[in-house]
Amino acid sequence: MEMEVRGAGLMVSPLGGKQNLRMAHFLKPACIQHPESDHLPKTLFSEAAISLSQTLSSQTRFTGWLTPQEQWNTWEENLRSKYENVWRNAGILEAIKASTYRIPRSHDLVLGLAQKWYPETNSFIFAWGEATITLDDVMICGGHSVVESYVFTPLKDKESKLMEQRLDEVRRKLIKTKAKKATHVSWLRHFMEEEEEGELEHVAFLSLWLSRFVFPPIISKQNFSIALHLARGTRIALAPVVLASIYRDLTLLKGKFDEAIKSEAYKRDHECGLSAKSIILRAPFQLVQIWAFERFPAFHLKSNIIEYAQPLTAKWHKVKMLNYGDVSLALDSSAKSFLWQPYKDSPKLYNEKDRWVCFNNSDSHEDLESFARCLRHSQLVGIDCIEMYLPHRVAMQFALDQDIPEKVARCKENNPEIAWRNYDSPMTEAMLCIAAVAASSTLEPSVTYKYLEWWKQSKLGASEQHGLISKPIKFSEKLSQISPEMGSSLHRDQTGNNSDQDHGSAIEKLQKRSQSRN
Repeated sequence: MEMEVRGAGLMVSPLGGKQNLRMAHFLKPACIQHPESDHLPKTLFSEAAISLSQTLSSQTRFTGWLTPQEQWNTWEENLRSKYENVWRNAGILEAIKASTYRIPRSHDLVLGLAQKWYPETNSFIFAWGEATITLDDVMICGGHSVVESYVFTPLKDKESKLMEQRLDEVRRKLIKTKAKKATHVSWLRHFMEEEEEGELEHVAFLSLWLSRFVFPPIISKQNFSIALHLARGTRIALAPVVLASIYRDLTLLKGKFDEAIKSEAYKRDHECGLSAKSIILRAPFQLVQIWAFERFPAFHLKSNIIEYAQPLTAKWHKVKMLNYGDVSLALDSSAKSFLWQPYKDSPKLYNEKDRWVCFNNSDSHEDLESFARCLRHSQLVGIDCIEMYLPHRVAMQFALDQDIPEKVARCKENNPEIAWRNYDSPMTEAMLCIAAVAASSTLEPSVTYKYLEWWKQSKLGASEQHGLISKPIKFSEKLSQISPEMGSSLHRDQTGNNSDQDHGSAIEKLQKRSQSRN
């Protein structure tokens, strides 16, 4: 990862308009001298995709989008009183708290987003620009860590291996019941009702949490190993694994849309009322919907007020769903309201009363390193996949400017251990400096004029000329009903000083954001 700082140059809003002459900051790889046609985002858009949403909705199974069980919150509360510091050290305290909330599902919204997914770049391609779910989103919305140990780190000590064996014995015992498998309900009841206490109960709790809310939906021996590390306070980088699974399933869902549009057989089956094979999505897709709620204010009327020490997920607990109508059109009509940096104006994450004043402690360096990790392109190692992560394509989400994104080649080996070593390579001072500049920026990010022209040349750019962006949508008027804390984000001050500020300012902002997770 590099950053290019250019002298005074012409910058423009992604919506076009007046050009500004100012210094700009870009993530590298950023610019190519002669853009080739294969660098342009191409995706399949069709009116047929809209009509297919309802049919695919009935066929899509969100096995990774699970709500807390009846006794889960009680179990979580009991164990948090004993192990809160352990969970904090392991970087999972906020994520565990998040598992106690219920996020209502909107099939229309999720499927509408999937229509905009572009697998080659792992990003959403809207009529007005490119955006995606980043490691920063998974870290803030999901509470997962982006740094520290590898998820597949093996157990070494004898005590841990014996504990793993005891848990596996319980799993095999439950498989012999009428259910023929270790269900989440039977696992919870066994450890809550059999009076299993101490470390075994703690690891069993973490195993269920991993199996239900992080790597759903199966209780597996692999999760026992991860749970044992977490129970000892070892921090595991769960964010890249979670994000890889989300990318994988968005690609799967988009592929089903494309197949359905192209397939005459599918059309015949649909007309005859025949059912197609179910689409199984195992990733925690509630994060996709939370991402949409945070960035598209028009998709919700009012969010909950977050109280101190609550995770961001609480903001969307049991929130009322809207009737979105044509989601695809709504997304393409949201150029002016889309929030590139929704978290920076959150009163919860940036509360002056909770302002941190120490800049040089170990926590501050960890916050800066975590944010720097979110800015570096890499390959994300998932449980059963490796996915490309390309933040330089969505630099405005990190308060940096956007130029034509360069194509990044995938590692030829496609080896998870090599991919992890590259992801986990040490952060240099230069990388931390980039993160400091991004975190300290007070400017509204812009694009180069060259980027704007490049975008218009794409297939998607043609839709803008056909009036897609300006065409009114049914629920656009709901913008005026947005809650005050979200509405304030739509009217940011676009004036500011140069973003070259010291690390202290950057760390201060990152600390205020991360305090809510601790």
